Amino acid sequence: MSGKRQDLIDQFRALDRRLAAQGLSPRTLAPGRDAATPFALIAEYVASQLDDTDPAREIARQLGRILDAQLENFPENIFGDFDYLAASLVRQAQEAGAEAVGLIRHTGGRIARLQEMFGCHSPIRFRYVHDFTYGYDWAKWVAKDPARRSAVRPYDPPFLDYMIARGKELYELIAQDDRKYPTLRSAAYRNPFGFSREPEDETALLRRLAREGQIPLAAWRFDAAPDWKAPYYDIRRRLAETLGIQGKQDAQ
Repeated sequence: MSGKRQDLIDQFRALDRRLAAQGLSPRTLAPGRDAATPFALIAEYVASQLDDTDPAREIARQLGRILDAQLENFPENIFGDFDYLAASLVRQAQEAGAEAVGLIRHTGGRIARLQEMFGCHSPIRFRYVHDFTYGYDWAKWVAKDPARRSAVRPYDPPFLDYMIARGKELYELIAQDDRKYPTLRSAAYRNPFGFSREPEDETALLRRLAREGQIPLAAWRFDAAPDWKAPYYDIRRRLAETLGIQGKQDAQ
């Protein structure tokens, strides 16, 4: 292995060390295993696609930026699959050519910003980033206008721009004490869904959906094929009923 390639791998391994130093071991929704793909292995994938290039090193930097934002703003997040996100950044780099570094930096910045907008330090105060990571937000957005949006994949700039705008809309609704998105008057997480998202319930629900292939985005795969066509929100709600967590209140 060349020295430059080793330097690239070490950039990714530093992210694993960062997690280990905090005693964290992100879990995966991949059926049959528990731990998310280490960044050291994600590095091998990125290096195989882009070799030792400025875009590859920028992907390492932006994944670190996103990871830091996630740890800060979603400290109770359960599942942390970064495989498809890394593959998406690789694809964007390959398609952007000479503009690759700038595009990767822009994408990474938008995703980090979304963690801040929707996480525990914001008025929205969601507990998990799962709906974004595993394609629920994206599938819902595409389904509203598939003729114009079906070619846009998760983590592509047009969808990220929408999510930023949606975050601003939610801020306005919360400021007006909206019925669905009221101003929070306690330290509780916001849950606009009709089912419990307590950790044990969230884990059981998403793991069952993943085993049955009912997740919009298999974010634990580099070669995932995102799908928006199934009614994923309804599928999740019906399974919540089956598991007995529909209507169950989260702990306050």
